[in-house]
Amino acid sequence: MKDYKGVNPELGTEAELRALITAAHASGMKVIFDWVANHSAWDNAWVTQHKSWYTQDANGNIVPPNPDWSDVADLNFNNQDMRAAMIDAMVYWVREFDIDGYRADAAWGVDKAFWESAATALRAVKPVWMVAETQDQPDLLQNAFQADYGWHFKDMLYLMGGGAGTKTDFAK
Repeated sequence: MKDYKGVNPELGTEAELRALITAAHASGMKVIFDWVANHSAWDNAWVTQHKSWYTQDANGNIVPPNPDWSDVADLNFNNQDMRAAMIDAMVYWVREFDIDGYRADAAWGVDKAFWESAATALRAVKPVWMVAETQDQPDLLQNAFQADYGWHFKDMLYLMGGGAGTKTDFAK
């Protein structure tokens, strides 16, 4: 994410987002946001304003979560100020825009205590629905998330469909 409290201008304005959420709610639908807590974009203001909020190598350079993800910067969940700012941003969208929950990208890369703290703060505003991108972490379902999914399931669907080039190839 580039800005944890900003609407991407390519997608519209805050007013348009509010209208979309209001219309969805009026139609009986819920709105959940895709949330990336594990890492941010390199052009996120936090990179320059709060360098200590990121994981750094021995030379003080901010690093990606792993070598394959060089397009993003790894957030340092040992930093309590960063954790508080992340939760504040999540609460912002629930309080200010009335969203109904989150799909947590790479939830497996963030510790259980953070997710539990975030869920507690969010549910103090209103009941929210949380789904985690994770697998083999059932403890995240105890106090933070209501549902989860992992890549094993996607792989099973892919294999059941016969692999690449079939009508059930979900990669296309």
